[in-house]
Amino acid sequence: MNTRNKRSPKIEKKTYSWIAAVFTILAASNAWLYLFSQKSILWVLVGAAIINTCICLTIGINNLIQLLALKSIGRTLFIRINSILIFISAIYGLLEFVNKLNLTDVSHAFIPFIIFSLYFAGASIGIYQIDRHI
Repeated sequence: MNTRNKRSPKIEKKTYSWIAAVFTILAASNAWLYLFSQKSILWVLVGAAIINTCICLTIGINNLIQLLALKSIGRTLFIRINSILIFISAIYGLLEFVNKLNLTDVSHAFIPFIIFSLYFAGASIGIYQIDRHI
């Protein structure tokens, strides 16, 4: 006799690398710390984007949208704004990290910076990718 439940729970398909997402959040956190120490008001936006991203990583984007009860236009704006904010803040955090290294010749960091930028772009897009099958 088969006692297995025929309805399996819906599992969200991850469209990003967990390691890329963690590095993106770490770089964005570095930008947040720098903006906070410089007393810029932008630390509030970056902090909200980091919090939204962390919540999105733990419960998933579909559950986050349901939790916030966003409609179609609000959902689109929320996803695009958070994705852009987390990407720009990760790039800025990486720039600040390179500046803190006190390198005499920063041109050696150009190619790794481009690679990390693409890495952050993939993570910031993938984290906020909605699963349309649910």
